[in-house]
Amino acid sequence: MFTAFFPQLVTGPISRYNQLNCLFDRHKFSYLNITHGTQRILWGVFKKLVLSERVGVIVNGIWSDLATYDGLYVWVALLLYPIQMYSDFSGCMDIVIGTAELFDIKLAENFNNPFFSKTSQEFWQRWHITLGTWAKDYILFPILKSKVIIRLGKKLKKKYGKKTGKFLSTAVGMIALWMVMGIWHGAPKYVIGVSLWYWIVLMLGELTEPFFSELVIKLNFHIKSFSWKLFQMVRTYLIYAVGAVFFRAEGIKAANVILGRAFTSFKKKIGIHGFFLMSQH
Repeated sequence: MFTAFFPQLVTGPISRYNQLNCLFDRHKFSYLNITHGTQRILWGVFKKLVLSERVGVIVNGIWSDLATYDGLYVWVALLLYPIQMYSDFSGCMDIVIGTAELFDIKLAENFNNPFFSKTSQEFWQRWHITLGTWAKDYILFPILKSKVIIRLGKKLKKKYGKKTGKFLSTAVGMIALWMVMGIWHGAPKYVIGVSLWYWIVLMLGELTEPFFSELVIKLNFHIKSFSWKLFQMVRTYLIYAVGAVFFRAEGIKAANVILGRAFTSFKKKIGIHGFFLMSQH
């Protein structure tokens, strides 16, 4: 019954058995569950059919005709595509969670406002949450606790110091985790756009954190101010948007073409009429 629970069969969330042992309980009709579940389903349908599909018209129109749309147009598509992805995927989750709620079954939340994240590490704690926790429990932690990594960590700490040794041994576990995540998505392009990209971003973030923390103090930035938090959120969004290109592109070569176009050929001026032409098509 747990395996065959139909709402989550296709898109998730990735539930644990102990989270759904309520399947075997007696469930009564609940007006509250019906109304809340229906509202959640309608919200998911709105996100998929209105937000994702409409944004997709612009993104698809630009990236399918890079000979016409380049420069600033590519940036528009690059910045809109994460919104298209999020609206589509989280819309699916809303429909799934709402459907389960109709039957008085509570599924785990899979998104927690990821675009408000101030770091890439925080982003992945808010995006596809159930996959992230599954990967940590069944891939990262077993690797880090394996005898091989423990022995490697001891050698690295002895040779390079406690802090550096710990970082290097963790980096080995992290690259294994991200490689699995990339391969799990099913194509070589994800190894670049998911595995290597985010592993490099996260490792660089950890390496440079002490330097930037000291720099922030010296420059007297107000880290609790709205403008600083907004800067962090925009930075995190841009990092994700660059990696997301590999999800949309047909392959690694196509993704490189899109990213290359984003930094070249700013000859055409962007105009609102172009977006109306796309919507007509």
